[in-house]
Amino acid sequence: TLGKEDRVGRMVKGLMTGLGYTEVLTSSFADEREIFNCSLWSDEGLLDLRDPTGRVDRRLRGSLASSLCHILRINAGYKERMEGLFEIASVYHREAGKPREKMCLGIVSPTGLSAVKGAVERVMDAVGLSAVCDIVRGEHPVFREGRGLAVVAGGETIGRLGEMSDAARSFYDLPSGVAAAEIDFSALCERAKIDRTYAPFSRFPPIQRDLALVVENKVEWKAIAECVKSV
Repeated sequence: TLGKEDRVGRMVKGLMTGLGYTEVLTSSFADEREIFNCSLWSDEGLLDLRDPTGRVDRRLRGSLASSLCHILRINAGYKERMEGLFEIASVYHREAGKPREKMCLGIVSPTGLSAVKGAVERVMDAVGLSAVCDIVRGEHPVFREGRGLAVVAGGETIGRLGEMSDAARSFYDLPSGVAAAEIDFSALCERAKIDRTYAPFSRFPPIQRDLALVVENKVEWKAIAECVKSV
């Protein structure tokens, strides 16, 4: 019998593949030449690995986004069509000076922030968390100013997403609009509600109607959704 984490993993992988994303497996080591190795979970720097003489030999990655962007650059070099990528793997950071390992879901898309946000929302819906998770504004140096978001559940930030900064795009020689997301997969599994309750089909056919709204640019989708749900 599969454990909950394995079940959620299979569910998420199947969903992401169905959305057109390709699963990849990347190295856990950070490339020192890369400027996009900062952790989305800590500002205390990367974890050093030292050789027997005490010299820093390698560093562990602090984010899956840098690894996924590296794959995008390689694919572009081979004239491959740039498509969305995802990976479920560990990232490493310091917390109060102590090393920590976190299992995360990383997503990168060349088609923009809307595509990544949509994928994150589909993941949250698939694991039964759409009702308790909010995607709110959340700036981070990895992302362009004004183009960063945070995934919040129960007052805790369990993920970040956004359009990559100009510096990161320039380094990887990627087109504008490339966006990435990183979700705490362990927190996702812990909160996931994957047991389904089934009910008989309704005897009445469904009715769908489109509703168009005109609002000011400063109005966030969350406010609109809450207004509709309150009716």
